[in-house]
Amino acid sequence: MKLNAEVRVLELQLSRWGRGIDAFKALAGVSAVVGAVVAIVAMLVSAHQWQESQDRDRQTRVEERLDKTLERLGDPAPTKRLSAVVSLRSFLTREGARHHEQVLTSLTNLLALEPEPMVGSAVVAMLTSVEPGSFAPGVLEASLGSLAKVSRALVAQGNLLNRDALQNRPADIVARAQSVAAAIAAMVRLGVRITDLSGIYCVGCKFGGVSLNGVRFNNADLYLADFSNAGLQGASFDGADLEGSRFVAADLRQARLTHSTIDRLDRTEETYVTRRFQKLSGQPVPIIEVSGPNFNCADLRGAVFSGQPIFAFVSTKAVIHRARFDTPALWVKHTTFVKADLQGADFSGVGFFGAGPESATPPFPVRSKQLRSDYPGVAFFEGELSNDSPGATFDPSYGVNLDVLRGSLAATNWTKAILPRPLQEWLKANQPPSYSGSSNQQPCEPRSARSQGQ
Repeated sequence: MKLNAEVRVLELQLSRWGRGIDAFKALAGVSAVVGAVVAIVAMLVSAHQWQESQDRDRQTRVEERLDKTLERLGDPAPTKRLSAVVSLRSFLTREGARHHEQVLTSLTNLLALEPEPMVGSAVVAMLTSVEPGSFAPGVLEASLGSLAKVSRALVAQGNLLNRDALQNRPADIVARAQSVAAAIAAMVRLGVRITDLSGIYCVGCKFGGVSLNGVRFNNADLYLADFSNAGLQGASFDGADLEGSRFVAADLRQARLTHSTIDRLDRTEETYVTRRFQKLSGQPVPIIEVSGPNFNCADLRGAVFSGQPIFAFVSTKAVIHRARFDTPALWVKHTTFVKADLQGADFSGVGFFGAGPESATPPFPVRSKQLRSDYPGVAFFEGELSNDSPGATFDPSYGVNLDVLRGSLAATNWTKAILPRPLQEWLKANQPPSYSGSSNQQPCEPRSARSQGQ
C-alpha cells in the first residue's frame, strides 16, 4: 500500500500537472521576494523625498534669514546695521558656500557707503577672521578686486590724494576710505592676491611680511604704509605717495619706485611733495612737514628710482621770520637707506625737493620747477637731479642737510648703485659713515644677507 502511494505521488510530480504546481510554488516564492524588495525601495524613495522636502524647507528658511539680514544692512540705525554684519558671519563658513559671493558683495557695497566707523570696523574684523580655504577659487580675489575699485572711486570722489585738504572733506568720505583700506589690508594679509592695487587709498596699511611680488601700486596713496620684511620683487610703485612709508628689510629687487610723470602739470600726476607745496597758494601756513620713506636694510638690487622725490635739500636760510623767533619753513624727515643693498639700484633722474632763499644755489645741478611761496625770500622747489658737472661752490647753508644725506647712506654699498655723476663725486669726497649703531640707525640685518641665492 505504502509503495503504491509513493509511486502515485511520484507519477503526479512527473506529470504536466505536477510540474505546473512546482512552477507555481517557485513563482510564489519569487513574488514574495520581489514584493519585499519593492516595499523596501518604496520606503527608501519615500524617505529620500521626505529628506529633500526637509532640505528645501531648511534652505528656504536660510534664504529668508539671509534676505532679512541683508535688508538690515540698509537700516538707518547703525546698531541694526552692526547686528546685521555680525549675523552675516555664519554665511561665510564652508557650509554657506553658495552664499559667499552674495555676502562678500553686500559687505563691499556696505563699506562703500557706510559712514559709521564702528560698522566698518566690524566688517574688517569679519574679513580678518574668515578661513580662505572655505571659499571656492577666485571668490576672495574677486572681492579684493571690488574693494580696490571702491577705493579708487572714493579717492576720486573726495580728492583724497590731497591730504592737506582732508579737513575740508566730508568726514564720512574719509571714514569710508579708511574702512575700505583696512579691508584691503586684511584680505592681503590673509593671502588673497590680485596683481593690480593701483590708485587705492591705503594710508597706514599694514603689509609687513606679506609676499606681494609683481603687484602694481601705481598712483596709490601709501602714506605711512608699512611694508617691512615684505616680498616686493618686481613690484611697481610708479607715482605712488610713499611719504612716511616703511620698507625696512623688504625685498625690493627690480622694483619700480618711480614717478615717471614728474614734469607734467596734470594735478593727478603730481608727486606727494608737490601736493604738499600746493597749500602754499592762497593762504600761508606756518610750517610744511615732509617725511621720506624708510628703506633701511632693504634689498634694492636693480630697483629704479627715477622721478620719485627721494632726496631733500633744505637751506638753513629757509626760515619764517616771526616777531619772537624764526622757524624753518620746511621740516623734513629724510629718506634713509642704512645697511640697504644698493647694487644696481638706478637713481638716474631721481627726484629731489627742498627749500631755500630765492638767491641760493641748490647743492647739486638740478632740473627743477620752483614753487613760489607766500613767504618773503623763501622758495620751495622740486625736480630731478641732473647728470651735469657740479658747480665750483655750494651755498654753505645746505651743509647740515648734506651731512644728513651722508648719514642716510651709512653702511651701504652705494658705490655699486647708479647715481647722478655730481652726487657720486660728492659722495666719493664725503664718504658715508660705517654703521654706528646710533639710535637713528636701524640695527637690522640687511635683507640680502638672508636671501642669498634667491
